Amino acid sequence: MRVFVNDRFCVDLSDAAIGRGAFSEVRRGLDLLTGEAVAIKTYMAASQKALDYFTREVRVLDMLKRGPQQSHIAIPEWIDDTRDGGMFIRLLSCTTTEAGTPGPDSHGNLMIVMEMGTETLETYVRRKRSESPGNYQFAIDELGEIIVRLIDIVEALHSIDMVHLDLKAENVMRMRDGQWKLIDLGGLMLDGSVISPANGGSITFTPVYASPELGRPMAAYLSGISDADDEKQIIRVAKSMDVWALGILISKIVLGRRPVRH
Repeated sequence: MRVFVNDRFCVDLSDAAIGRGAFSEVRRGLDLLTGEAVAIKTYMAASQKALDYFTREVRVLDMLKRGPQQSHIAIPEWIDDTRDGGMFIRLLSCTTTEAGTPGPDSHGNLMIVMEMGTETLETYVRRKRSESPGNYQFAIDELGEIIVRLIDIVEALHSIDMVHLDLKAENVMRMRDGQWKLIDLGGLMLDGSVISPANGGSITFTPVYASPELGRPMAAYLSGISDADDEKQIIRVAKSMDVWALGILISKIVLGRRPVRH
């Protein structure tokens, strides 16, 4: 079934998804005006959490797209670097309500249209590993460029007091120009935000990349060791959570696998 977003972008929902999240699927779509491929994320419109993620992601992507001149948040000029297309995936369009605001369209579809990448860092690492079984390695120059790029991305995000919470190889996308960008920005939270594990459904994270201060409270609650009212299990969102995940990610690139955690 073909679905259109603002009469310019289309996607066939019967096509296989190229990516999946907790509340959404991503498929390859088409820009009818330019003929270029785009990535179209479809949310489960019936879910309130999906609507919350959609709203948050549109707001964040729009903020980053507008840049320092038009955003109400003070974004450093160097983040809006047009020489490399920026460090974050670019918003192209989204479904809108009859009132013209971001939200479900008249058919109940909830979609975001973004620029199309070529492959994730996870896919790239796997391909490199399969090309040289038993001898996985990057050229030192390429390795350095990727690591510096990842550090720049995290620094850029933290400079506006935002924390990604789900930094991992699957959420770093290589674009057509060869640059790497951060994707899946719907779970961003402000540094210092306080949440409880019972509200953990609002957090998107991957256990193997999660820092102790994020993973332990969530694991304790989910396993029944603690309850929602246990003040010791309150989670305070911190930039250090992304720094921990960045270390795991860099280790994965260098070693070809995640480090073993004891």
